Amino acid sequence: MNNIVFLSLMTLMDLLRAHTALQKKDEGKFVDILENYEVCNSEVCLKRASHIQKFLNTSVNPCEDFYSYACGGRGDKPDLSSESVEETAEDVRDVLETILENMEVGKGHQNITDKLRVLYKACEAVQEEDNLDGLSEVMTDSGFKDWPIIAGSTGYKNFSNYSEALLWTGPNAFFDLNLARSSADLTTIILQIEQTRFPILARDILVAEDVSDENEADCNDSDEDGCNTYYDDAESGPRVQAVIDAYKSLIQSAVLIMRPKIKNRS
Repeated sequence: MNNIVFLSLMTLMDLLRAHTALQKKDEGKFVDILENYEVCNSEVCLKRASHIQKFLNTSVNPCEDFYSYACGGRGDKPDLSSESVEETAEDVRDVLETILENMEVGKGHQNITDKLRVLYKACEAVQEEDNLDGLSEVMTDSGFKDWPIIAGSTGYKNFSNYSEALLWTGPNAFFDLNLARSSADLTTIILQIEQTRFPILARDILVAEDVSDENEADCNDSDEDGCNTYYDDAESGPRVQAVIDAYKSLIQSAVLIMRPKIKNRS
């Protein structure tokens, strides 16, 4: 909601000029200076400016309290629903997509908008997952020929210590590394080390010690979100369990590296 308010305020500052002619006083006469500004005069812009003006509270001095001036006219108007926010976000995305689809990029120097258009078209040029072979090669070279890597897999490799594993897989298998500017000293660059993220599996599955037969039966008869439906298929169940076990083992290893003195129950 704060983002919407901020964007509305920024839009207000730009679009109010499209609804009311800008004037200045020159020797006792008001002279229209609209031509000195790049103002959107289209029907859409005028409609948006009119909509924003409905929320103004012109009794407030904008120099003293701009927020109350720009949004004080809401009064008892109902707050935006979450559905409205989502619909607005979808509309903005559709508008941006339309703009990017119809942009023409000229030759020579490219501004940031032109670069965005080129990037968008580069992504659109690949509509299918047609580069899986290349991805497989990268994963194989990184030590992840098979996943999960368990005893018996063709990509299984026995390491004697974590240093060997890190040299083979890279550090991102255990934790995320980022470079950032220090908040305490802006002239200093620091190395940030964070716990690796696992967005594929839900947290409740990762931390669950086991799945009881009772819970499994309940989930088989339920479509509720959060139910563990991975065990419905007798064939895929063991492989899924192997993936979960591999993730758990990896998390435990990462935690031990980050905090060697931590207890198992922690």
